Amino acid sequence: MKIDRIMLVWDGNPFYEGFYEMHQRIWAKLGIETALVFVANGENEHLIPSTGDVRVLYDKSKVPFTPPPGRNWKATMAIIHGPRLFPGEVIRVCGMDQFPASRQFTDAVDKVPYDELATSIGDITHVPTGSIVAHHDVWTRIMNPAPMDFTELIEWTWERKPGANYGYAETSIGWGSDEVTFANLMQQCQGLKVRTLFRDCWTDWLDRTLGITQIAPDDQLLKEGYYTELHIRQPLSDCDKKTFERLVEIL
Repeated sequence: MKIDRIMLVWDGNPFYEGFYEMHQRIWAKLGIETALVFVANGENEHLIPSTGDVRVLYDKSKVPFTPPPGRNWKATMAIIHGPRLFPGEVIRVCGMDQFPASRQFTDAVDKVPYDELATSIGDITHVPTGSIVAHHDVWTRIMNPAPMDFTELIEWTWERKPGANYGYAETSIGWGSDEVTFANLMQQCQGLKVRTLFRDCWTDWLDRTLGITQIAPDDQLLKEGYYTELHIRQPLSDCDKKTFERLVEIL
């Protein structure tokens, strides 16, 4: 299947300021559209970007959230909910700090049938929500038991406290609510097929990821497409900005 759109999620967290515009630039080089799902809470609407395809989800729930510099668990729930907003499209959900360093991931997705879900690593018991690709119909089947209204989804998730599965007392503390919820929904989805694109996390994926295992890439390896992704540190450093500009030039 061909990826139609990269979907990002943001709630105005200053640690990710400017990253959306960077995604718009780099994915265009690969011929893929970019969309942003913005989680609005009544106080952050002034931070909604004015460019590109921006879909706003309103969170009117009263349950707690994770304040910056932590990653708001409510925003992470939009990662698994957002693809339902794009009928007829193949969506890849992507972390705001993840950028392609080559075509390895997209080329691997090309070999996956439209009725399957593709993930970088993991399986039906747990996949990282920063690297999932599926057609809208597959996303809809998986998410069908969860409310379509975003506020109701947040309240529905809070009642189930999936974060407790990661050792957290409350859903709003730490990461994981989106991944645990999605894993539970995948296992309930009859007939779902999950395709894992990288065999091993460390040798095939993370060890080839810029920004985690090294400060700056080897330029020759970068040009040869050796690396899979660039993970940018927050807030954006001068070093990572230079690496990003080099990636845009090469891609």
